[in-house]
Amino acid sequence: MFLSLRIIRAILGLLAGAAFLSMLLFFINRIPGVPQSQFLQTLDLMRDLPTLAICGILFVAIRKLINYLHNEKFGKEHPKLGKIWCI
Repeated sequence: MFLSLRIIRAILGLLAGAAFLSMLLFFINRIPGVPQSQFLQTLDLMRDLPTLAICGILFVAIRKLINYLHNEKFGKEHPKLGKIWCI
């Protein structure tokens, strides 16, 4: 059970990282000669920001859930989740 929750947490972390990278590249990447509509750029941000927020919140919430379940079962936190960014 803990393994499946950790796999789901890893996937959510990757999705949040991809959304963050996409938002970062939005501000960095200005290719000259390629016309880009301001409307399409705004749509990209409107897609990436909720994805980043939802995946980031679920990433932290699943960590807390894993630690809670492990604490209930074994009386201590999960040893692999000592830090918040540990998968």
